[in-house]
Amino acid sequence: MKGVKLEYKEIIDPWKIDQKNSYLIIQEKDIIPEDQPLIHIIDKKTNEIVNSKGVIGFGPLEITDAHIFDPGNSEDTFWVNSVTGKKLSEFSLLDTSRLAVNEFRQTEPMILAYKVYLTRDNTFLCLMADSPYKLVEFDSQGNFLKGHGKWEPIAKYKELDDYLLGTYNKGELKTNSKKDYFVKVSLYRDRIEIFDYNSKSFNIIDGPRMELPEVNISGTGSNASMGFRFDQIYGYRDVSITENFIFLLYSGYSQLEISQTGIEALTVYMMTTSGKLVAKFSLDIGIRSLAVDEKLGKIYGVTRDENPGIAVFDFPKHLLNNP
Repeated sequence: MKGVKLEYKEIIDPWKIDQKNSYLIIQEKDIIPEDQPLIHIIDKKTNEIVNSKGVIGFGPLEITDAHIFDPGNSEDTFWVNSVTGKKLSEFSLLDTSRLAVNEFRQTEPMILAYKVYLTRDNTFLCLMADSPYKLVEFDSQGNFLKGHGKWEPIAKYKELDDYLLGTYNKGELKTNSKKDYFVKVSLYRDRIEIFDYNSKSFNIIDGPRMELPEVNISGTGSNASMGFRFDQIYGYRDVSITENFIFLLYSGYSQLEISQTGIEALTVYMMTTSGKLVAKFSLDIGIRSLAVDEKLGKIYGVTRDENPGIAVFDFPKHLLNNP
Protein backbone atom coordinates (compact mmCIF):
# COMPACT_ATOMS: atom_id res chain seq x y z
CA MET A 1 0.00 0.00 0.00
CA LYS A 2 1.26 3.42 -0.95
CA GLY A 3 1.00 6.06 1.73
CA VAL A 4 0.98 9.85 1.90
CA LYS A 5 3.10 11.54 4.55
CA LEU A 6 1.84 14.57 6.47
CA GLU A 7 4.29 16.82 8.32
CA TYR A 8 3.61 19.33 11.09
CA LYS A 9 6.02 21.93 12.46
CA GLU A 10 4.22 21.78 15.82
CA ILE A 11 4.99 18.07 16.28
CA ILE A 12 8.54 17.57 17.55
CA ASP A 13 9.12 13.90 18.34
CA PRO A 14 5.95 11.81 17.94
CA TRP A 15 5.99 8.19 19.05
CA LYS A 16 2.35 7.08 19.34
CA ILE A 17 -0.88 7.68 17.45
CA ASP A 18 -4.46 6.87 18.45
CA GLN A 19 -7.93 8.14 17.62
CA LYS A 20 -11.20 9.27 19.13
CA ASN A 21 -14.28 10.06 17.03
CA SER A 22 -13.20 12.32 14.15
CA TYR A 23 -9.79 13.09 15.65
CA LEU A 24 -6.31 11.64 15.64
CA ILE A 25 -4.45 11.86 18.94
CA ILE A 26 -0.65 12.21 18.64
CA GLN A 27 1.53 11.60 21.68
CA GLU A 28 5.02 13.08 21.87
CA LYS A 29 8.00 11.57 23.66
CA ASP A 30 8.58 13.12 27.08
CA ILE A 31 12.06 14.35 26.06
CA ILE A 32 10.63 17.37 24.23
CA PRO A 33 11.13 20.88 25.77
CA GLU A 34 9.12 21.29 28.98
CA ASP A 35 7.14 24.25 27.64
CA GLN A 36 5.76 22.21 24.73
CA PRO A 37 2.54 20.14 24.75
CA LEU A 38 2.76 16.35 24.86
CA ILE A 39 -0.48 15.71 22.94
CA HIS A 40 -1.79 17.00 19.61
CA ILE A 41 -5.36 16.63 18.32
CA ILE A 42 -5.76 16.44 14.53
CA ASP A 43 -9.03 16.66 12.59
CA LYS A 44 -9.19 13.67 10.22
CA LYS A 45 -11.19 15.62 7.63
CA THR A 46 -8.84 18.58 7.31
CA ASN A 47 -5.62 16.94 8.57
CA GLU A 48 -5.05 20.08 10.64
CA ILE A 49 -4.05 20.35 14.29
CA VAL A 50 -7.09 21.75 16.10
CA ASN A 51 -5.72 21.66 19.64
CA SER A 52 -2.78 20.58 21.78
CA LYS A 53 -2.85 19.25 25.32
CA GLY A 54 -0.62 18.32 28.21
CA VAL A 55 1.36 20.62 30.51
CA ILE A 56 4.55 18.81 31.54
CA GLY A 57 4.96 18.64 35.30
CA PHE A 58 3.99 16.94 38.56
CA GLY A 59 1.37 19.48 39.61
CA PRO A 60 -2.42 19.14 39.63
CA LEU A 61 -3.82 18.39 36.16
CA GLU A 62 -0.27 18.28 34.72
CA ILE A 63 1.32 15.15 33.23
CA THR A 64 4.86 13.80 33.15
CA ASP A 65 4.36 11.79 29.96
CA ALA A 66 1.63 10.67 27.58
CA HIS A 67 2.49 6.98 27.66
CA ILE A 68 -0.93 5.37 27.09
CA PHE A 69 -4.04 6.71 25.34
CA ASP A 70 -7.46 5.56 26.55
CA PRO A 71 -10.66 6.54 24.67
CA GLY A 72 -12.45 6.61 28.02
CA ASN A 73 -16.19 6.29 28.55
CA SER A 74 -17.29 9.84 27.71
CA GLU A 75 -18.02 11.06 24.18
CA ASP A 76 -16.11 14.35 24.52
CA THR A 77 -13.05 13.35 26.56
CA PHE A 78 -10.12 10.94 26.51
CA TRP A 79 -7.63 9.73 29.12
CA VAL A 80 -3.84 9.52 29.18
CA ASN A 81 -1.88 7.23 31.48
CA SER A 82 1.40 8.80 32.70
CA VAL A 83 3.84 6.10 33.75
CA THR A 84 6.33 8.33 35.59
CA GLY A 85 3.64 10.33 37.36
CA LYS A 86 1.61 7.19 38.20
CA LYS A 87 -1.72 8.78 37.32
CA LEU A 88 -4.47 8.87 34.70
CA SER A 89 -5.53 12.25 33.35
CA GLU A 90 -8.74 13.09 31.52
CA PHE A 91 -8.65 15.71 28.74
CA SER A 92 -11.47 17.46 26.92
CA LEU A 93 -11.68 17.25 23.14
CA LEU A 94 -13.63 20.49 23.07
CA ASP A 95 -11.92 23.06 25.32
CA THR A 96 -8.69 24.92 24.54
CA SER A 97 -6.92 24.41 27.87
CA ARG A 98 -3.74 22.34 27.86
CA LEU A 99 -4.46 21.14 31.40
CA ALA A 100 -6.42 18.00 32.18
CA VAL A 101 -9.97 18.34 33.48
CA ASN A 102 -9.77 15.39 35.86
CA GLU A 103 -7.18 12.94 37.20
CA PHE A 104 -6.82 9.72 39.15
CA ARG A 105 -3.62 8.96 41.06
CA GLN A 106 -2.68 5.31 41.28
CA THR A 107 -3.12 3.88 44.75
CA GLU A 108 -0.59 1.82 46.69
CA PRO A 109 -2.06 -1.51 45.45
CA MET A 110 -1.64 -0.13 41.88
CA ILE A 111 1.93 1.08 42.29
CA LEU A 112 3.31 -1.65 39.98
CA ALA A 113 0.51 -1.20 37.45
CA TYR A 114 1.29 0.12 33.99
CA LYS A 115 -0.64 0.43 30.72
CA VAL A 116 -3.75 1.18 32.79
CA TYR A 117 -7.15 1.43 31.08
CA LEU A 118 -10.65 2.23 32.23
CA THR A 119 -13.22 -0.48 31.60
CA ARG A 120 -16.83 0.30 30.74
CA ASP A 121 -17.64 -0.73 34.34
CA ASN A 122 -15.38 2.13 35.57
CA THR A 123 -12.85 -0.32 36.95
CA PHE A 124 -9.19 -0.31 35.90
CA LEU A 125 -7.62 -3.05 33.77
CA CYS A 126 -3.85 -3.12 33.44
CA LEU A 127 -0.57 -4.95 33.17
CA MET A 128 1.46 -5.39 36.36
CA ALA A 129 5.26 -5.35 36.60
CA ASP A 130 5.23 -8.38 38.90
CA SER A 131 2.09 -10.51 39.01
CA PRO A 132 1.03 -14.10 38.30
CA TYR A 133 -1.81 -12.66 36.20
CA LYS A 134 -1.65 -11.45 32.60
CA LEU A 135 -4.17 -8.70 33.34
CA VAL A 136 -5.14 -7.30 36.72
CA GLU A 137 -8.37 -5.44 37.48
CA PHE A 138 -8.83 -2.83 40.23
CA ASP A 139 -12.07 -1.23 41.40
CA SER A 140 -12.86 2.48 40.96
CA GLN A 141 -11.04 3.27 44.21
CA GLY A 142 -7.86 1.48 43.18
CA ASN A 143 -8.34 -1.67 45.26
CA PHE A 144 -7.44 -5.10 43.85
CA LEU A 145 -10.52 -6.72 42.32
CA LYS A 146 -9.39 -9.78 40.37
CA GLY A 147 -6.75 -11.22 38.08
CA HIS A 148 -7.37 -12.52 34.56
CA GLY A 149 -5.34 -15.36 33.05
CA LYS A 150 -2.12 -16.76 34.48
CA TRP A 151 1.25 -16.86 32.76
CA GLU A 152 1.98 -20.16 31.04
CA PRO A 153 5.37 -21.60 32.05
CA ILE A 154 7.99 -21.86 29.32
CA ALA A 155 9.66 -25.27 29.30
CA LYS A 156 12.83 -23.83 27.80
CA TYR A 157 13.18 -21.38 30.70
CA LYS A 158 11.74 -23.06 33.77
CA GLU A 159 13.49 -20.56 36.07
CA LEU A 160 11.36 -17.60 34.93
CA ASP A 161 9.29 -16.13 37.77
CA ASP A 162 6.22 -13.91 37.37
CA TYR A 163 8.32 -10.78 36.85
CA LEU A 164 10.51 -12.37 34.18
CA LEU A 165 7.54 -14.01 32.45
CA GLY A 166 5.98 -10.55 32.21
CA THR A 167 9.21 -9.22 30.72
CA TYR A 168 9.46 -12.12 28.25
CA ASN A 169 5.90 -11.38 27.07
CA LYS A 170 6.33 -7.60 27.10
CA GLY A 171 4.32 -5.57 24.57
CA GLU A 172 1.51 -3.16 23.87
CA LEU A 173 -1.99 -3.36 25.33
CA LYS A 174 -4.88 -1.55 23.61
CA THR A 175 -8.67 -1.42 23.76
CA ASN A 176 -11.44 -0.18 21.48
CA SER A 177 -14.05 2.51 22.05
CA LYS A 178 -16.69 0.02 23.22
CA LYS A 179 -14.23 -1.51 25.70
CA ASP A 180 -15.36 -5.01 24.77
CA TYR A 181 -11.89 -6.17 23.70
CA PHE A 182 -8.44 -5.62 25.20
CA VAL A 183 -5.65 -6.89 22.97
CA LYS A 184 -2.07 -7.51 24.13
CA VAL A 185 0.65 -8.03 21.51
CA SER A 186 4.16 -9.20 22.37
CA LEU A 187 7.27 -7.42 21.17
CA TYR A 188 9.86 -10.19 21.54
CA ARG A 189 7.75 -13.20 20.59
CA ASP A 190 5.01 -13.47 17.95
CA ARG A 191 1.98 -13.68 20.22
CA ILE A 192 -1.45 -12.00 20.18
CA GLU A 193 -3.71 -12.28 23.23
CA ILE A 194 -7.31 -11.15 22.70
CA PHE A 195 -9.14 -10.62 25.99
CA ASP A 196 -12.93 -10.61 25.59
CA TYR A 197 -14.20 -8.41 28.42
CA ASN A 198 -17.71 -9.80 28.07
CA SER A 199 -16.73 -13.43 28.67
CA LYS A 200 -13.51 -12.60 30.58
CA SER A 201 -11.69 -15.12 28.37
CA PHE A 202 -8.48 -15.10 26.32
CA ASN A 203 -7.94 -16.13 22.72
CA ILE A 204 -4.21 -16.66 22.17
CA ILE A 205 -2.74 -16.66 18.65
CA ASP A 206 0.94 -17.41 17.96
CA GLY A 207 2.76 -16.62 14.74
CA PRO A 208 3.91 -16.08 12.11
CA ARG A 209 7.14 -17.15 13.90
CA MET A 210 6.55 -20.07 16.22
CA GLU A 211 10.06 -20.26 17.67
CA LEU A 212 10.65 -18.57 21.02
CA PRO A 213 13.33 -15.89 21.49
CA GLU A 214 16.55 -16.74 23.30
CA VAL A 215 17.39 -14.77 26.43
CA ASN A 216 20.23 -14.38 28.90
CA ILE A 217 19.18 -14.44 32.55
CA SER A 218 21.47 -13.05 35.22
CA GLY A 219 20.99 -12.92 38.98
CA THR A 220 18.39 -14.71 41.05
CA GLY A 221 15.15 -13.90 42.82
CA SER A 222 14.30 -10.19 43.04
CA ASN A 223 17.72 -9.33 41.55
CA ALA A 224 17.19 -11.37 38.37
CA SER A 225 17.25 -9.62 35.02
CA MET A 226 16.69 -10.67 31.42
CA GLY A 227 18.58 -9.64 28.32
CA PHE A 228 17.71 -10.18 24.64
CA ARG A 229 20.24 -10.36 21.82
CA PHE A 230 20.82 -7.20 19.80
CA ASP A 231 19.98 -9.15 16.64
CA GLN A 232 16.74 -10.54 18.15
CA ILE A 233 13.89 -10.06 15.67
CA TYR A 234 10.98 -8.02 17.04
CA GLY A 235 7.41 -9.24 16.72
CA TYR A 236 4.39 -6.95 17.11
CA ARG A 237 5.07 -3.27 17.74
CA ASP A 238 1.50 -1.99 18.01
CA VAL A 239 -2.19 -2.81 17.67
CA SER A 240 -5.39 -0.92 16.86
CA ILE A 241 -8.85 -2.34 17.60
CA THR A 242 -11.89 -1.09 15.67
CA GLU A 243 -15.51 -2.17 16.01
CA ASN A 244 -15.09 -5.40 14.01
CA PHE A 245 -11.37 -5.86 13.41
CA ILE A 246 -7.91 -5.92 14.92
CA PHE A 247 -5.01 -4.34 13.03
CA LEU A 248 -1.51 -5.44 14.04
CA LEU A 249 1.73 -3.64 13.24
CA TYR A 250 4.38 -6.32 12.75
CA SER A 251 8.11 -5.61 12.70
CA GLY A 252 10.24 -8.59 11.67
CA TYR A 253 13.36 -6.43 12.16
CA SER A 254 16.02 -6.54 14.86
CA GLN A 255 17.27 -3.52 16.77
CA LEU A 256 20.48 -3.84 14.81
CA GLU A 257 18.59 -3.55 11.51
CA ILE A 258 16.44 -0.69 12.81
CA SER A 259 19.51 1.28 13.87
CA GLN A 260 20.95 0.83 10.38
CA THR A 261 17.84 1.53 8.30
CA GLY A 262 15.53 3.52 10.58
CA ILE A 263 12.65 1.20 9.62
CA GLU A 264 10.73 -0.35 12.53
CA ALA A 265 7.79 -1.91 10.69
CA LEU A 266 6.33 -2.21 7.17
CA THR A 267 3.71 -4.91 7.72
CA VAL A 268 0.11 -4.72 8.99
CA TYR A 269 -2.07 -7.76 9.62
CA MET A 270 -5.85 -7.40 9.65
CA MET A 271 -7.91 -9.96 11.55
CA THR A 272 -11.38 -10.31 13.01
CA THR A 273 -11.94 -9.92 16.74
CA SER A 274 -12.28 -13.72 16.87
CA GLY A 275 -8.74 -14.07 15.50
CA LYS A 276 -9.39 -14.96 11.85
CA LEU A 277 -6.81 -13.50 9.47
CA VAL A 278 -8.39 -11.25 6.81
CA ALA A 279 -5.47 -9.57 5.05
CA LYS A 280 -1.79 -8.71 5.15
CA PHE A 281 -0.66 -5.25 4.02
CA SER A 282 2.86 -4.23 2.97
CA LEU A 283 3.49 -0.52 3.50
CA ASP A 284 5.85 1.65 1.48
CA ILE A 285 6.53 3.97 4.45
CA GLY A 286 7.91 2.64 7.71
CA ILE A 287 5.89 3.42 10.82
CA ARG A 288 6.33 2.86 14.58
CA SER A 289 2.70 3.10 15.78
CA LEU A 290 -0.70 2.87 14.12
CA ALA A 291 -4.36 3.84 14.41
CA VAL A 292 -7.13 2.64 12.10
CA ASP A 293 -10.44 4.22 11.13
CA GLU A 294 -12.63 1.37 9.93
CA LYS A 295 -15.35 3.63 8.50
CA LEU A 296 -12.92 5.75 6.49
CA GLY A 297 -10.83 2.74 5.46
CA LYS A 298 -7.61 4.42 6.54
CA ILE A 299 -4.51 3.34 8.41
CA TYR A 300 -2.56 6.11 10.13
CA GLY A 301 1.01 5.67 11.34
CA VAL A 302 3.76 7.69 13.01
CA THR A 303 6.94 7.72 10.92
CA ARG A 304 10.44 7.39 12.33
CA ASP A 305 12.44 9.23 9.65
CA GLU A 306 14.49 12.43 9.92
CA ASN A 307 11.36 14.60 9.80
CA PRO A 308 8.79 12.41 11.58
CA GLY A 309 5.16 12.89 10.67
CA ILE A 310 2.01 10.91 9.96
CA ALA A 311 1.68 8.41 7.11
CA VAL A 312 -1.83 7.79 5.77
CA PHE A 313 -2.79 4.63 3.87
CA ASP A 314 -6.09 3.58 2.24
CA PHE A 315 -7.01 -0.08 2.54
CA PRO A 316 -9.66 -1.88 0.39
CA LYS A 317 -13.06 -1.30 1.98
CA HIS A 318 -14.44 -4.56 0.59
CA LEU A 319 -12.41 -6.32 3.30
CA LEU A 320 -14.79 -4.84 5.87
CA ASN A 321 -17.41 -7.33 4.69
CA ASN A 322 -15.55 -10.19 6.39
CA PRO A 323 -16.20 -9.63 10.13
